[in-house]
Amino acid sequence: KISIDGAMQFTSSGAPDALVDSTWASLINVDNGRFRLAGHNVENLYGQLTVNGQRKAAVTTNWGAVKFDYLMCKGVQLTKVVAPWHMNRDRFVFGADAPAANSSQALHRLTAEVFGGFVEADGVVSLRDKRYEFQLNNLVLKDFEAARVARELKMPSRISGLGEARLAQLRGSSEGLHTLRGSGSVRLRDADLAKLPQIIQLVNEMRLRNVRSDAFTSSDIEFRIDGPHLYFDQFDLHGESLSLKGRGEIGFDRRIDLTFHTILGGEKGWLPYVRPFVGQASEQLLQIPVSGTLDDMKWDRRVLPGLNDWFPEQAR
Repeated sequence: KISIDGAMQFTSSGAPDALVDSTWASLINVDNGRFRLAGHNVENLYGQLTVNGQRKAAVTTNWGAVKFDYLMCKGVQLTKVVAPWHMNRDRFVFGADAPAANSSQALHRLTAEVFGGFVEADGVVSLRDKRYEFQLNNLVLKDFEAARVARELKMPSRISGLGEARLAQLRGSSEGLHTLRGSGSVRLRDADLAKLPQIIQLVNEMRLRNVRSDAFTSSDIEFRIDGPHLYFDQFDLHGESLSLKGRGEIGFDRRIDLTFHTILGGEKGWLPYVRPFVGQASEQLLQIPVSGTLDDMKWDRRVLPGLNDWFPEQAR
C-alpha cells in the first residue's frame, strides 16, 4: 500500500518560446511495500520517502530522504534505515556525499540497524550510461552479533561473539562481479568458534595435544576484493593456548586456497616487537594448506616446510 501527498508549482515568463519551470515536494508513505534492487527482492517495507525536486532550463534535479522503519532483503532484517539522497541526470548519491538542498542543512550518512548492530555508509551510482558504475565509501558495521549473522544468512554453523566490519571502499558496475575492487577488515571479539565445523577439522588436522576448538575467542581479518575473489592478507584466529595465522584467497564460487601456521601459547602473549619473529619461526615449523571449497575443504600438514624445501634444492 502506497499513499502520496504533495504539491507542484509551474512558472513561466509568458514568452511564446519560454520554457516552463517546475518545482515539487511530496511525501510517500509505504505500508508493506516491495521492489527489486540489483536483482534482489526488497520486501516488507514500512516507512516514508520524501521526494523534492525542480526542473529549470530543461534540467531536472531530485533530492530527499528515506526513513524506513523496517525492511527485509534476502532474509536479512534492517530497521531504522535513514539516509539523505540526491539525483540528477548524471548520478544518484546517498549519505553524507549528497549535496544539501541549502547551505544550512546538515547531512548525515546512511544509517541502519542490522545483525543486532549498526551500519553506516555513503555511496554514489553513475547514471551516465547503462554500466551503472558505483562506489560505496567507508561502510562500517559496528557491534554486530555473529550469531545473528549466521542465523539470518542461514549459515549451517553456530557461532557467537561481537564484531566490527569495515569496507574502506568498494567500486564496480552492473557489468558483473569481475568489476569489483575494494578492501576491508573484520574483527571478532568475545567469540565462541567451537561450533564451526571448519575450525574443528582444522584443530583435528593439527593433531596437537591439549588444544581444543574452543581455544579461539577472537579473530582479525584483512582482505582485498579483486573481481570475484577475496584475497586475505591476514586471516588470524586467536586464543590463549593457540593462535592460527593465515593468508590466501576465497573465490565467490566458494573455492578456497589458504595456508595457516600456528603459534602455540597464543600470539598475544608475546611482546609486540617480538611477535613478527615468532610468526616467522612458527611458519617454518608447521603449515596447514587448505584447498577445495567451503563446502568440501581439503586439509594437509607440512611439518618443517622450510627444511623440506631445502633438501630438494640441495639435491639439485
